[in-house]
Amino acid sequence: MTLQFDGCAYFRQRLALSTLSYTPIKIKNIRSQENAPGLRDFEINLLHLLEKLTNGSKVEINTTGTSLYYVPGALTGGIVEHECSLQRGIGYFLELVLYMAPFMKTALELRLKGVTNDRDDPSVDLIKYSAIPIMKRFLGSDDGLELKIIKRGAKPN
Repeated sequence: MTLQFDGCAYFRQRLALSTLSYTPIKIKNIRSQENAPGLRDFEINLLHLLEKLTNGSKVEINTTGTSLYYVPGALTGGIVEHECSLQRGIGYFLELVLYMAPFMKTALELRLKGVTNDRDDPSVDLIKYSAIPIMKRFLGSDDGLELKIIKRGAKPN
């Protein structure tokens, strides 16, 4: 059974819930009425990260980018490196990962490169000092759960 959605609202949440429930989704009419229709580069970059975090995911995007078909794979974990789109902050990508990290087959060691602070997304510091403590309470353990900021990155220009 494939769930169908219309528009780009709740894009990350739809992908996360689809992955956690192993339910394929189809999203149509993604910004179809705008001057620049379809998925944005940062959303495509997010799909690439999701492919790295899973095994066997299938992503099909039509030529205009206004329709997406996603079949989730198994959450694998392991060591993953990803260069995030510079259009959004790392917090945009981390929020998706935080939903799914507790359900990975093996421990996840994720290294993200990109913009650490911007005004559209939560900063990595906000996630470190608010979301990580909540995750520790949710998991009942803090074994290896940490967020290290090695370097900071700013948006170009």
